[in-house]
Amino acid sequence: MMDRTDREHFGKIVREAWIKWAGTQPNLKLSWLLPWDLLPEGDKEADRQIAEAVITEYDKHLMTILETKKDEPAKPVLDDFSFLDHFNKSYWALVGSSIEQQFNEWARTWRNEMGPVSSVSKMCDHPAYRNIVQMGPTALPLIFHSLALFPNHWFLALLEIVGHSPILPEHRGKIDEMAQDWLKWADEHGYDYGKLG
Repeated sequence: MMDRTDREHFGKIVREAWIKWAGTQPNLKLSWLLPWDLLPEGDKEADRQIAEAVITEYDKHLMTILETKKDEPAKPVLDDFSFLDHFNKSYWALVGSSIEQQFNEWARTWRNEMGPVSSVSKMCDHPAYRNIVQMGPTALPLIFHSLALFPNHWFLALLEIVGHSPILPEHRGKIDEMAQDWLKWADEHGYDYGKLG
């Protein structure tokens, strides 16, 4: 069994590998890209357990190869990673929808505590709103889903995350039209936000 430092180290490696893999998928959900530091503890523990399982499997595989091939010339120890497929499936089963749940909790807190506040800057400075912005691109499909259901002041968060705004000049100040401009941009950039929630 690995010690705590090794579990943390290899758990982060699992997370990095997962994010790299997720970035190659044609139907990418940006919620798959949540970095280690933003993961809930339960998800971190899932990564640690996957790391332990993979290393244990690798060690067994290595020992088998060393025993059966000890008289042969040296060659790469492991060139078949098919056994990792099982761990990818296990990983996603453990992660579930925790990212979406966290987003919904922060969004609900933000809406409830802001109420009918007219100051956009005050709304956007709320800690729950800032937490959502800190999620980065992971939050985009969740924000788009929220905009599609009920247009609200997500525009500053989108601007901060994306780096530019597709809002047409004539739509500024009109929440419904601004939301439609962002949803059009989301559609054009392949975001799947309709199946959430």
